[in-house]
Amino acid sequence: MKYLFVLLMLVAMSASAQTYKCKRPDGKISFQDQPCEPGSKGDAVYIPDPSPSYDPAAVPQKAPAPASTARRDRIFGAPPNREDEALRERNRQLEAENRALACNSARRSLAALQTQRPAYRTDASGNKAYIEDGNRAAELAAAQQNVSESCR
Repeated sequence: MKYLFVLLMLVAMSASAQTYKCKRPDGKISFQDQPCEPGSKGDAVYIPDPSPSYDPAAVPQKAPAPASTARRDRIFGAPPNREDEALRERNRQLEAENRALACNSARRSLAALQTQRPAYRTDASGNKAYIEDGNRAAELAAAQQNVSESCR
């Protein structure tokens, strides 16, 4: 068992080689597996072995960026955005609620004018201005028009 371990250690040691970086007298730099020649300056360099799992083809490549997102949006239209869709849906709901409130208000005004009780309007300063019988027919027609426009 000891011999097997020693044998494996010798194999592993022989697999790792020393690398030398030498600067020649003419100024060129070379890397070699033997010590530098006389007259050359250099040191031993440790270069780690590449891991066995290294595969340059396996490195994920980035997709090329589009030339211009503005150009893409002009050609194909902007991609749908979930936040924009939610905002549009919320706006549609609010508009529907506002239309329903306007319709109910117009119907209440029409119902108040159709009864024979005295009706009034409130002016900008908050004072009540009663509607006279001569103007009641015109106000009733305007209220019916308002109901037909608000309650579509």
